[in-house]
Amino acid sequence: MLKDILETYPIKIVKGLPVLDTYLRWLCCELFIMGGLAAMLVGPTARNLSGARMACEKIVPAIVKPSIALSHRLNEVQAG
Repeated sequence: MLKDILETYPIKIVKGLPVLDTYLRWLCCELFIMGGLAAMLVGPTARNLSGARMACEKIVPAIVKPSIALSHRLNEVQAG
């Protein structure tokens, strides 16, 4: 599945890990990454429960705050 996403939304890959934004979002789409693939921003605990909690702290604001949501910004650009 990630291979298809990488083909559709190409981003930089460093040492096998995608370069995500600060909210663990795949650039240019509303896909959020947790676990081992988010290790560059979450750290070495990305693969365990502590890492899941840290990832949630980054992801939730991007989902619940319209000012951060990518889809909200895209709608503004299309309307303007």
